[in-house]
Order: sequence, then structure tokens, then C-alpha cells
Amino acid sequence: MAGWLAPGADPAELGLLAQWSAVIALVDDVFDRHGQSPERVGTVLDELLDVLGAGDGNRCPMPAPPTVRVLAELWERTTRAARPGWRQYFLALYRDFAEAPRTETRLRARGARLGLDDYLALRRRTVTVLPVLAVVERTLPPAGELDGLRDAAADIIAWTNDLRSAPREEAEGTENLVAVLACGTAGYEASGTGTPARGLGRMCRGRAST
Repeated sequence: MAGWLAPGADPAELGLLAQWSAVIALVDDVFDRHGQSPERVGTVLDELLDVLGAGDGNRCPMPAPPTVRVLAELWERTTRAARPGWRQYFLALYRDFAEAPRTETRLRARGARLGLDDYLALRRRTVTVLPVLAVVERTLPPAGELDGLRDAAADIIAWTNDLRSAPREEAEGTENLVAVLACGTAGYEASGTGTPARGLGRMCRGRAST
């Protein structure tokens, strides 16, 4: 994955990107575990945001959980070559991500389900693609005109992930885009669109062509 994101990077940079992907996937998996309370999710995220807010990775007490200590070390190495203002840009992205799992966990605790448009907007934020792309681009000049492309990349990765993990998440009772689409199964069948999974596959292909 790191090589795909930055094909011209040297081994040290590829290693850094791979470690970011691993840490983000680990944090994401923690939130996906059934039974996590909104309070516990908020505590974990606040610890991570404290590390990023320190700027140099030094705000990390020794009793901190392993994920927090790993992020502190990774953050210090990441910011060495970052362009001016990039830390604040990344922190804003990560704060936006951090609010999304809180929302998702609160909805899960209440047994509430979002409509399709609201779910797609939330899913783009929970997948953490945008912070990863920011790490890849941290030495480059800002390019706000590419925000639409970044959003499309986040959507495609999130949607295909939901398509692949639908059977497991259905068994766990976890919300998933396929499940959201399944609420309109009758509409799919009446229109000849097919199953929710097939509909999601078409959504992914359509998003990739935009």
C-alpha cells in the first residue's frame, strides 16, 4: 500500500507510510469492536489528539497505552520534514476523524440508523484515508484544488471495504453501507438494480469514474 501511495519514495519514507497505515488500521479496529462505549472511544481519541497537539510527540506519559506511545514516536518522525503549517492541517483532519467514531458509537448505542446520504458523509470520515493522504503530501505545497479527488479516493476505499466486510459485520450486528442499502432492497428489486451488494459495486465503479 505504501508503495502504491508513494511509488517514488525511498525505503525510509515507505516504512513511515506503512507504519502510519498500520497504526490507523489498529485504531480503527478498536472502534469496530462491538461493545465499545462512547465514553471509552472518547478517552482513546483524546489521548491520541493530545499527542498530535504537542507538536513534537513529547506529550506522552509513560503509563500511556501502546498505541499512544507508538503514535508519539511516529508523529515526531513525521513532522521533521513537514512543510510549514502542515501540523495544524493534519490535526484538523484528525480531529474531524476523531469526531466521526464518537458519532458512530453514539448511534450504535442508541440503535439508531442513518439514511444513505448521512451514512456516506460519516463513512468518508471514519475510514481515515484523508489523514493518510495528508501524511503522503506533507512535504508538498498545499493543493486545495485536489480535495474532490481526495474525497473520491476516501469514498471508494470505504465503500469497497464495506462490500468486502459485509458478511462479517452483518454477523456482528455492525452498521455497514450494504446494510444501509438493504433498507431499500424493495426499491432495488423493483427497479431491476439487483441486490444491495451489487448496487454498492456499481456505486464504487461510478465514483471511480467521476
